[in-house]
Amino acid sequence: DYELLRAASQLGIKYRRVELKKMELYGDKLSKFAKEYPSGKFMVYTSNHILVVHNGVIVDPINEGYIGEERAVTAAWKVF
Repeated sequence: DYELLRAASQLGIKYRRVELKKMELYGDKLSKFAKEYPSGKFMVYTSNHILVVHNGVIVDPINEGYIGEERAVTAAWKVF
């Protein structure tokens, strides 16, 4: 996630880390994360992959046709 956050900072993207453990979402399913955050933009990290959840919708253009709702969320950042 260091490279992602460095690139976001260089692009002027403001973000804040989501405390997944505090919210009991660390390692939980991507589908649950999307339901817990029905509004806002989030960069979400799963096993070696970054994607976006925007207003509760999972956006993953690299894996078009495969949403991967069962993937475990290991980090997330709210984008402002």
